[in-house]
Amino acid sequence: MEKIKSIDELRRLKEQSQAFLKTRQKDVKVKIYISVDKEENTNASRDVLLAVLDELKERDFSDFQIIEKAPMGSDIKEPFMALERDDLVIYYSNITPNMAREIIVSHAIKGQIVSDWVSKRSNL
Repeated sequence: MEKIKSIDELRRLKEQSQAFLKTRQKDVKVKIYISVDKEENTNASRDVLLAVLDELKERDFSDFQIIEKAPMGSDIKEPFMALERDDLVIYYSNITPNMAREIIVSHAIKGQIVSDWVSKRSNL
């Protein structure tokens, strides 16, 4: 697969993926926030996004929405992913595609937070 060269390309990939999976825009069980803003992390963010989409498709889980998220500051290292589920937002930072897959299965689908990788928690 060719490398993503810009944030715009990554955003187009996200839009295509959402259309492909028919992602709903409201009333979803899980909201998945993925960092896409820093130029130097574009490929890493793309790889995380692709891993997330692949795992969701493989598990036939469609009760989600993927949302672009700007950098969170120095306490959250990129690439990061945050999951909003059950009125709680959990941030996972400096993640790899394999970590993203495990987070999707454990947290997004089964509702079990991957505590070892949590960077930050917040209530809605």
